Amino acid sequence: MSTEDAAIVVGEPCADDAACALGFACDEVGGATSVCTAHCSEDADCGTGGRCVDVGSEGDTRRTCLRTCGGDDDCPTDTACVVFAAEAASACR
Repeated sequence: MSTEDAAIVVGEPCADDAACALGFACDEVGGATSVCTAHCSEDADCGTGGRCVDVGSEGDTRRTCLRTCGGDDDCPTDTACVVFAAEAASACR
């Protein structure tokens, strides 16, 4: 997956995987709205505007690309800006 592709789609609302760039999938990621995302190991995997955060439950690490945000207004409809304490960062979920 190239960061060029990630810059286009990370955190964008989607209906299915076909709407997302190569290497990304349409997933609810714990929110009400499905967004284009991908598994990641670091922020650079997510491209411009993306952040690699742990969205797994306690004891189950699942790092996923989400859109960075400073507040709810930065997020797509039906998602909210959430603080991920482990990363000391905010992302739309």
